[in-house]
Order: sequence, then structure tokens, then C-alpha cells
Amino acid sequence: MKIVPVILSGGSGTRLWPLSRKQYPKQYLPLASDNTMLQETILRLKGLDNLADPIIVCNADHRFLVAEQCQQIGIKNPIILLEPVGRNTAPAIGNFIADGLAGRDINVKADRRVYRSYMYADDLVKWLMTLAENSNSQCPIYNVASDKEVEIKELAGIIANIFNVRIKSSENITKHVDRYMPSVKKADNELGLRNSYKLKKSILMSVNKSFV
Repeated sequence: MKIVPVILSGGSGTRLWPLSRKQYPKQYLPLASDNTMLQETILRLKGLDNLADPIIVCNADHRFLVAEQCQQIGIKNPIILLEPVGRNTAPAIGNFIADGLAGRDINVKADRRVYRSYMYADDLVKWLMTLAENSNSQCPIYNVASDKEVEIKELAGIIANIFNVRIKSSENITKHVDRYMPSVKKADNELGLRNSYKLKKSILMSVNKSFV
């Protein structure tokens, strides 16, 4: 059995400014040695038996930088998963569930113009395992997400119905349409990856896990 490292390499380059910038967050800088922090992380895995090339999750803007830095240390076939833009969907859902558990009105700090792609964690794990088992191609890059858009207020409504609480919406927070739906056609066409869980069921399962 192979060990497949999964490395989270996102970041916006704001915490170590001015050394790190948006296009060069600190994980891609050589801070403590001649290697970058990403390269040092990968190199620490050397010596482990049955080690596969890593899966690296990064911002879409950094995909070529990640591929280049992997090549520099002899990693020929990393799988690169793209996080197009940080959207804070998961923290929002977490806050909705916390409000519901406490019996409070669910506070939605945006109007109906905010759309997101929601993916249940079990689907994400399935996708990662499938990618790990099919890591023979040369440095593949895939979007990992749901191809079904959903309004933030719709997510809040599902959770509010589960807990039988009301939704309290702030007005005029979002004045423009905020929509980004990553394409998952490549993952579907090449690996047959699709989401197993429908939206309402996945939200209910997330809520149930919050009781554990």
C-alpha cells in the first residue's frame, strides 16, 4: 500500500508582508534554507517506504509555481488540486449550524446574490483517494468541487428548517452578483468523479456530525 501525502498549500501572502505577496506567499519562499517552505515540507517525507508523489492543494494562481518547485526537487508527477478563490463557505455553514444548535436565529450577512459550490467532506475524501490511485499522468491539475451552484441563503434555509429556527438577513451587504463555479469536467471525463450526496442530504449529515 502506498502512502499518499496531501499538502495544503493555500495562502494569500498577507501575514508576512512585505516579504510575502499575493503571487508569492511565504510557503513558496526560501525562508530557512535554499529550499522553499513547500519544498522543505515535501523533502521531510524522504526515507518513508512506499511513498507516492504528493497531492498538493493550492490557489489557482500558484499552480505553475507549485509544479515548478516540485520539479526542482525531483517530484515529477504531483497531483495539483486548485482552490480557485477562498470563499469562506465552510465557516459560514459552521456558523449557521452553531446558531441552530443554540436555538438562535440564523444570521445571514449577505443577500441572494451570493452563490457558492458546496461539496460534502465524504465526497472530497473519495475524490482524493481516486486521484491518489490514478497518479501516473504527468503533473495533472484538477478542480475539486460540486458543479451545482447554491445560494448562501438557501444553505441557511436548509439548516434553519432542520433546527426549526428563523433566518435573520442583513440587508445590502452584497450589492453585486458573487458567483464562481469551478469546472469539474476534467475530473469527470478522465476519472469519472462526481458527487455522491445531494445538497439537502449532505447538509443534514453535516449537522448530524456536529452532535458527535
